[in-house]
Amino acid sequence: MDINLIRENIDKIDQQILKLLDERMQQAVMVRKFKEKSEDKKREQKVFKKVTTIASNNHSLLDPVFVEKLYKVIIEESKRIQDASR
Repeated sequence: MDINLIRENIDKIDQQILKLLDERMQQAVMVRKFKEKSEDKKREQKVFKKVTTIASNNHSLLDPVFVEKLYKVIIEESKRIQDASR
């Protein structure tokens, strides 16, 4: 394996990540129809707990603190999109 092949693999993974994030945002827009407001602190805490537990239990290279920070950004973007879709 050489560096160019590794970089191609990273590019493919980035495409998959962005596709999945877009799908997640589409779901967030759909769920907004069932909520009075975009913010749901209880749900956010459940998501944070779930993803950090997954990161901790799967012997992942991802630090649970990083995962929580990442999901905070994802959730903030979800709320922005939900509010914009109203």
